[in-house]
Amino acid sequence: HPSLTSGPYMLTAYDEESGQVDFAINPYFKGNYEGVVPVIDTITLVPVLPETMIDQLESGEIDLLNKCVDSDVILGGMALANDGITNRNYARLGYGFCAFACETGATQFEKVRQAIAYSFDQDAFIMEHLGSFAIAVYSYYGVGQWMTLAAMGALLPGNAEGEEALAWGEINLDGLNHYDPEILNAAKDLLAEDGWTLNENGEPFDPEVDTVRYKDVDGELMSLTIRFAKVEGNEGADLVVEQLSETLPALGFEFIVEEVPFSEMLSDYYREDGERQYNMNFMATNFSNAFDPYYTFITDPSVQGATNTSGIVDEELMDLAWEMRVTYPGQYLTWLAFVERFNELLPTMPIYSNIYFDFFTDWLQNYEPATYYSWPVAILYAYYAEPEEPVEETPLPGTEEIIEEAPAGDDEIIIID
Repeated sequence: HPSLTSGPYMLTAYDEESGQVDFAINPYFKGNYEGVVPVIDTITLVPVLPETMIDQLESGEIDLLNKCVDSDVILGGMALANDGITNRNYARLGYGFCAFACETGATQFEKVRQAIAYSFDQDAFIMEHLGSFAIAVYSYYGVGQWMTLAAMGALLPGNAEGEEALAWGEINLDGLNHYDPEILNAAKDLLAEDGWTLNENGEPFDPEVDTVRYKDVDGELMSLTIRFAKVEGNEGADLVVEQLSETLPALGFEFIVEEVPFSEMLSDYYREDGERQYNMNFMATNFSNAFDPYYTFITDPSVQGATNTSGIVDEELMDLAWEMRVTYPGQYLTWLAFVERFNELLPTMPIYSNIYFDFFTDWLQNYEPATYYSWPVAILYAYYAEPEEPVEETPLPGTEEIIEEAPAGDDEIIIID
């Protein structure tokens, strides 16, 4: 509860129980780098659930929904296009994933992480949760990044010519392993290669009798145990757990799921108490516009948990991240090498990147989230006013258009001058 705040708005109230935060214009704010100051007097930030957010928007209880991803929510919002609700969509500079604790437990082993990836059907998850508003990703990248767009053939610098244009045309992500769950025995073979071939008594694991695999680690038996922190009320986490609850035990994993509040999951993820209680969870993140993952994968022990949240310690990955940091903007070869190394190590299990949708009342004008890197920046340029009625243009004499509807079953409108 700071008594002094900076920026366009100042904090005026916070309700811990409801999660509501109230803001008002900061009269001392001198403007951003363009001299822009806010004109919307107050902003109230409230948490809403996917099951009710569209109804709340339609009723006028809320004015703006930011970064919607659930396909049902998106379709519901789009259905309100004629009811005073508009939308903006923009590609995500980030991805959804399952986080691993790479510093402890069974998930410290690369082949275990790979086996889990082979046990998860990304496409099924995306179709059920995100529909056609997301794509599967296989490394540390998002669909909104220029590098990804170039690799997908959707971006070519306007001044690229000759050999440079050909080189850009050859950028692709074909070298990434998709960890296709339809590859038979891939996960099982990886576990066997990594030494998970024993039972709790140190005898050979027999799938007909034993349920959990073990491995000799420094003279002690370690169980193939996943402790999954599932955030309460998170549909994506529910779907991940639903899949893995079937596939992992069939491979000899002990899969323990605990439902926890989001704040508790984050506290464990950042290792605020020193060590993690869970070694897997489902979450999502966004990258900064200037992509610089060096500190995310730095091997320095002092930043483990703070910036290196995965716990991965890999000199090659860190060096590639450093090379990206010192590479001239617009280059891509180091990025390709980085995402390929990540795809092999799997510090996390990438799942999807998506298109964000913001839905809002048409009273909120000049709100353009795709132009800026966050909604708080976009709201600075917005204002609240009664929407103007569209003006019907009167055609000049002799230029009237005759409009005929196409035959039934055809969506086309024929316009005859």
